[in-house]
Amino acid sequence: MLKIMNNQKEIEIFSFTMTGNRLNRCVQEQLSGCGYLCEGYTTARLQDPEGLKTPDVDLKTWIGQRWGKKMFLFIGASGIAVRCIAPWVKDKYTDSAVLVMDEKGEHVIPLLSGHMGGAVEAAKEIERAVHAKAVITTATDVQGRFAVDIFARRNDLEITDRNLVTKISAAVLEDRPIGFYSELPLAEPIPKGLTRCTSIKELPDFAYGIAVVARENFACERKGNILFLRSRSFRRIVVGIGCRRGTSKHQIKTSLERLLKEHGLKLENVSCLASIDLKKEEPGILAFAREHHLPFYTYSARELQKVPGEMTGSDFVLKTAGVDNVCERAARYCAPEGKLLQPKRIAGGITLALVEGKLPGILLFGGTTESLELLAFLRNLRAEVTVSVATEYGKEGIAEDEKTKVICGRMDREEMSSFIREHSIGLVIDATHPFAAEVTRQIRQACEGTETEYIRCLREETKTPEEGTDQAVYVSSIKEAVEYLKTVKGRILITTGSKELRRFCEIPDYRTRCCARVLSVPDSIISSAEWGFSGRNLIAMQAPFSKEMNIAAIHYADADFFVTKESGDAGGMKEKIQACTETGTTMVVIRRPKETGRSVEEICKDLREKY
Repeated sequence: MLKIMNNQKEIEIFSFTMTGNRLNRCVQEQLSGCGYLCEGYTTARLQDPEGLKTPDVDLKTWIGQRWGKKMFLFIGASGIAVRCIAPWVKDKYTDSAVLVMDEKGEHVIPLLSGHMGGAVEAAKEIERAVHAKAVITTATDVQGRFAVDIFARRNDLEITDRNLVTKISAAVLEDRPIGFYSELPLAEPIPKGLTRCTSIKELPDFAYGIAVVARENFACERKGNILFLRSRSFRRIVVGIGCRRGTSKHQIKTSLERLLKEHGLKLENVSCLASIDLKKEEPGILAFAREHHLPFYTYSARELQKVPGEMTGSDFVLKTAGVDNVCERAARYCAPEGKLLQPKRIAGGITLALVEGKLPGILLFGGTTESLELLAFLRNLRAEVTVSVATEYGKEGIAEDEKTKVICGRMDREEMSSFIREHSIGLVIDATHPFAAEVTRQIRQACEGTETEYIRCLREETKTPEEGTDQAVYVSSIKEAVEYLKTVKGRILITTGSKELRRFCEIPDYRTRCCARVLSVPDSIISSAEWGFSGRNLIAMQAPFSKEMNIAAIHYADADFFVTKESGDAGGMKEKIQACTETGTTMVVIRRPKETGRSVEEICKDLREKY
């Protein structure tokens, strides 16, 4: 049966007065007896001799270091708590649970992450332990109704669609019919107010449906109203496979089911299939994978040879495939941190091996419109994704969840290589800016050095004015743009970014001729000012820019020349062209570097087939 979650929860208790400190120690003692790991803290000025600690950094930083990892109970004014946590609040699925209690111990209020973080549950524990009245404001709790996020947390289930959680909660409060189906045995009765279904195919008949599954890849019409809750504790198996040419999907299914049964497993436990690239077009394996909605990964003989350890080999396989063992090596290569359940097993021309473990992850280098489109697609696939962005600006709009992590900061080739190895990355997608040529070069080198699959995402081009006309001048670099602008008269609007502004300082009288438009983030503004672009000669704005905004900027700068990179539709090139055409402004266009890769649509098509 699915296990009810009963992990020890870590809670940091912070008090701001001597009275609060006394209550702090009392709450610690009581909650410790309820399964909580408690640490008590107070301010440095109160120097508590009876065990309360003081943070070694300022309070906001101290909270940030623990955010998303521990719960917080503040004993004092709720306003203090809100101001302390404000910089770190992002997403209820990853935020810490936060509670506040008055220093008399009369009331305790769950402020944040009441369901997913467990703040409501903790408030009720505190109410029982120290008799402080729990003030609950969540609608489903107030009305004593079913809350799907609490149900998921208690049963160790992964939520696959956050928007549906909100809609289902609203439907519950409106007494709309909710269907419920579970292919897995539950450790508690079906929640009150839901209608049990005997088949997943019944769920579309309800306003909304909830399906508890091992994995959510089910053939079901009208999935839009069905929330899939996927088991975290359900065993996930990587199947390494090799077979004779022409083996049917029925033969594969029969052999695999027999082997899985020996280990107390079913087909639902299988996460993916893995084999050598010589088998990537094998009809029987492909048909079986499609029928059961399974990803099929293939690897080169060179990659499989790197798998350490002794395995049962075959001279015939070595001669024909270039590696002595396909199935076991493929399964272990696919899940390098996994546990080998079944070494190579031969049955009727089919070789199988089983590894229980985590699939390789995806590393997405982002910060562009294309990367956001790819991330949305990967989230629908439920892939494990780490998004790497260079700046805090690039991180905006990307919410972390169970499957998506975000890392911020520039990495060099060695750091990229280390990250790929340490986090078992199986695929790297480079969706960085078209002009980030050095970053792309280092990502390629890191992937080559670690023999990791690499995909370059190309930005679609925009049709630009013909070369040789008065409307546009084309150059291959910032340096060429500067050299051209030295030879002409007139004011200049620069939109190539704050990092490039130092080069425009070579233009005579640049302080009177040039105006720069940069992103409205502190680093860009400070950097621009350091190179003499400030006051009247600096426009700081948030992208994207419409045609009208570009026209306004041209008029503001009184620009005769508009300097831009060839940034494609995603970079607002079309709107720039339209604005320059209407105002008669000459565009100075820096051509993008020539490179090979695939479009967002092509990458999504490939990933859909693979996953």
